[in-house]
Amino acid sequence: KRLDELREEKRQVDAIREEKRAAKEVAEAPEKEAKDKHKESWEKIKEQIKEEKQREEASFAFNELDINDDKLVSTDELQSHLEFDADNNGEVSHEEAV
Repeated sequence: KRLDELREEKRQVDAIREEKRAAKEVAEAPEKEAKDKHKESWEKIKEQIKEEKQREEASFAFNELDINDDKLVSTDELQSHLEFDADNNGEVSHEEAV
């Protein structure tokens, strides 16, 4: 008999706990939705910032290579940059430039 009473008490406590868990979930749903929306917006902003930084870096690198400012990078201009000297012989060959 005592065991049956304890089982019933446990069942009641479990039912109350489940009701409270469900109520908590309902109460927290708007906050979770707002938080998820904010996180998504922030991730988009961070991606935009990253893309803009990459565009700026690419533009800077291109301008460094475009010695005569003709908006084109020629093989001759590439050959003037030793960072493209793959074999470290002090010259950038046509093959290394292209």
